[in-house]
Amino acid sequence: MEKQIIKDEKCGNYNAPDQEAAASRSAGASKEGMHPDHSASKKRINRVKGQLDAVARMIDEREYCPDIIQQIRAATNALRGLEAEVLRGHLRGCVTKALQSNDSFEVNDKIEEILQLLNK
Repeated sequence: MEKQIIKDEKCGNYNAPDQEAAASRSAGASKEGMHPDHSASKKRINRVKGQLDAVARMIDEREYCPDIIQQIRAATNALRGLEAEVLRGHLRGCVTKALQSNDSFEVNDKIEEILQLLNK
């Protein structure tokens, strides 16, 4: 029986279905080796949630506008940190794999993908 190979279009990895199943069972990652593990970023997400809850509370309590703006900026900066962390994982994982593949189409796709992200 011939193994079917599946290409992950986002990271450009090729895996047989049994490799995907084995990967999903390993180390708590859903698709180990296909996408970077961003579970450590959940701490940042919880921090942002707390900051946004504080903004909502401050608005409900009609607090001083500059204090609300300061809290919004803190949440915005925390989101930027989260974005940078996820981007770093993408560059070190998916983009590095594309570069190592020596597939010029895949490399160009990753470059365009990053440029689009930076221009949004």
